[in-house]
Amino acid sequence: TKQLETISTKLETTRQWLINFKNFKSFVANKSIKNITDYTNLFLEKMGTNLSIDIDGYKVLSTGKIKEQISTIVLRNGFEVGSYGRFSGGERGRIDICVILAIQELINLNCSSGGLDLLIADEILDQVDTLGLESIIDALQNLSKTVMIVSQNEINSLNEYTVMIQKQNKISKIV
Repeated sequence: TKQLETISTKLETTRQWLINFKNFKSFVANKSIKNITDYTNLFLEKMGTNLSIDIDGYKVLSTGKIKEQISTIVLRNGFEVGSYGRFSGGERGRIDICVILAIQELINLNCSSGGLDLLIADEILDQVDTLGLESIIDALQNLSKTVMIVSQNEINSLNEYTVMIQKQNKISKIV
């Protein structure tokens, strides 16, 4: 009986430790998710869009299990308007770029050198039409970030910060 009580006590201590560890793990994950959400919304605001996001992170259920499902809700003017997949290519493109910049910003904040202020996005805006791409490129000017967008779409309103590379007969050249 004494051995059984000792084992039961150890088992209960181990269960409690596991619950505390799960809670801690959820807390750390949710803190990171909150930081990504906040920086993403900061960049979306700087781009002049009325979109923002809310990323729902890990939750500890009443059973003690962790719901490890992350979902993103998009808001327009502060009101929930649906999930990420319901939006146009241009709106998703803005969100994608801002999420990447948010993660990059968090990484750079933890670098002793300040990190790298350069984002190269290779055709992540392929779902965006020419007008939408021009709008996104114009909005990127407000971010004070070095961003290189690679696209096969033709841009009608080229500005001084645009480099156009044309490929003919397997030879690429700056136009």
